Amino acid sequence: MHYSNMKILILLSVIYYGASSLYTQSDLVHQFSVKTSDGLIIAGEIDYPQVKQNGELILLIAGNGPHTRDMQTSGVAVFKILADKLLKKGYLVVRFDKRGFGKSSGSYTDSETDYTTNDLKNDVQKVIDYVKKKEKIKSDKIGIIGHSEGAIIAAMLAADYPDLGWSILIAPAAISGKEIVIGQKRRNQKRMGITEDLSVQICQVLDEYFEFVKDGYQSDSLYYAIGRRFLLAHGLDKDDSRINHTFIDQLIDAYKSKWYQYFFKLNPSDYLEKIKSPLLAIYGAEDNQVTVEENLIPLYQALKRSKNKQFQLTILPDEDHFFLRFHGERLEKHKFEQMEISNQLVRTIYNFIDLKNN
Repeated sequence: MHYSNMKILILLSVIYYGASSLYTQSDLVHQFSVKTSDGLIIAGEIDYPQVKQNGELILLIAGNGPHTRDMQTSGVAVFKILADKLLKKGYLVVRFDKRGFGKSSGSYTDSETDYTTNDLKNDVQKVIDYVKKKEKIKSDKIGIIGHSEGAIIAAMLAADYPDLGWSILIAPAAISGKEIVIGQKRRNQKRMGITEDLSVQICQVLDEYFEFVKDGYQSDSLYYAIGRRFLLAHGLDKDDSRINHTFIDQLIDAYKSKWYQYFFKLNPSDYLEKIKSPLLAIYGAEDNQVTVEENLIPLYQALKRSKNKQFQLTILPDEDHFFLRFHGERLEKHKFEQMEISNQLVRTIYNFIDLKNN
């Protein structure tokens, strides 16, 4: 055979081989939209790797707040960065805008008040149903990574759909929403210099109020009576002119929302104890929002009740709730647009996925 013909055959064989493992540039992102059970539109995208090294797809679920598919935190597109890292390892990655934000429909105000964690979970399920059909992929080839409230949603999905491949829960709560919020309040009060005795009084009234909300808002008179006790617990005199409906509303009205009503009832351990698939839970040792002290043992106990033999619990030293660094260091106050996603978080995610696939 002539040498030039041999070169052509070799080139053709390379092109043919590459066609089965390479995506063209125009195929690297697929924009999609799905309709929710209550008629909204969730917009998102499937990101494809340059080289498809395996058949797995990873879905990213953002936490509480006004998040688009990038999950911007302190000006850093956390999920865009994480997606890029996962793409380099050959995974398909799915990201989406939460209802009310980005290109998804819905009310911005309702997203923070009247939409519940369960609504958001149902949205994610619609996304999963879509990508399974679009990519012709089985559930056991889908992994989910969720942060904070997104971790709760990931646990709910893993419990309800046991055929999902695996889940990674970053900063996952394992106690009731009511306990989470009261714990956050207590720690904030301590940082503000409020005495332990006063903090106990305040949180006792908050606990009563949260129970009132959780059981369904019964009456304005009871609401304002609790609000009055809340102000008195802070040390205000009973004749203080600031004890009025307007001031009470400013302090505690937000907790009457449907989101809080559902969240106060929600206990993630009810879902964690049903998960049978591989699971990794990651906590930051310095997380003041979802603390190791409050959540690690309940999470462990829930997974033991599930008889799950494929779970890992990891505490990353010197990490807070957001796992962001500035030149490798954790900062108490983030520098806007200058933070980077924690390398030890990324390594921990890599190690779990690699171990599961080997």
